[in-house]
Amino acid sequence: GMSWTLTGAVMGAAPKKNVSAAAVQLYGALVAVLVGCTLLLCLGGTEEIIRDFNRFLPAYFISGFLNCIGMSLMSDAMQKGPNGIVWTIIQSAMIYPFAVGIMFFNVEGTLIRYCGMAVILTALLLFGFGKENSSGSGNWKLPAFLGWLVIGAQQNMHILPSYFEAGRAMSPIMRAVFTSLGTIVCALLMMCFIRKQRAPVKESFCNKYFWLFVFGLQSVGLTVTYLLQFPGIDIMAKYGLGNASYPVMVSSCLIGFFLYSTIFLREKIRVISAVALLCCLAGIVMICCR
Repeated sequence: GMSWTLTGAVMGAAPKKNVSAAAVQLYGALVAVLVGCTLLLCLGGTEEIIRDFNRFLPAYFISGFLNCIGMSLMSDAMQKGPNGIVWTIIQSAMIYPFAVGIMFFNVEGTLIRYCGMAVILTALLLFGFGKENSSGSGNWKLPAFLGWLVIGAQQNMHILPSYFEAGRAMSPIMRAVFTSLGTIVCALLMMCFIRKQRAPVKESFCNKYFWLFVFGLQSVGLTVTYLLQFPGIDIMAKYGLGNASYPVMVSSCLIGFFLYSTIFLREKIRVISAVALLCCLAGIVMICCR
């Protein structure tokens, strides 16, 4: 949850600091690959690396590729329109893996789980309307909708291997490396063909915010990915709850941001945010029930 909140904040803030969102993702992914390969060589050894090369690795590569596109679309939409609404639209893409798990992977779709998803979506709406919604000029709906479609597909690819025992056998480090490789390829292509993503890169190295965004995201993101995200998705998929993993992570993101803003930023508790928090807690319980 914390990792997602930080990513969303950076994608929205990067262009305002004259930093390319694609550049942040590119160099962040390069850092992730360097760290991951170093860990694989030091901890896993050659035999484990060879063993982990299996048919599911392309799914993680595609996931990283799509995530780079989706985050860039979200960043573009946030520059043109209401940040809270854009953020809500993108996060609601969690309905994709929830539906796909029920339709194709024999995840039981009970009434209480459907109600839990509805409650979490309600929480998203409440948080979205409660966040800052300053609008810029331009058509923000198209990039927001396209981002919603792309992130939905990305989440499905990210969860797919965990439905299979062979996929769950891979180390989280190997999965993270291939996800980052997908991000690198996508970011390079974007900077080659999209001028506004390429122009600020030359100035990025002299911009303190660029390095803050890159290392801030990776220090949090890699820790969460290795220790929590992939192991958590595997466990949930193994016990028939794979489609609930993203709704649970989104809800945790909302709860974490609420607690952070209340405790550390000392923001006043608004009624709409308090109701959204209760919806998150209720939705997590309901969606994980059989």
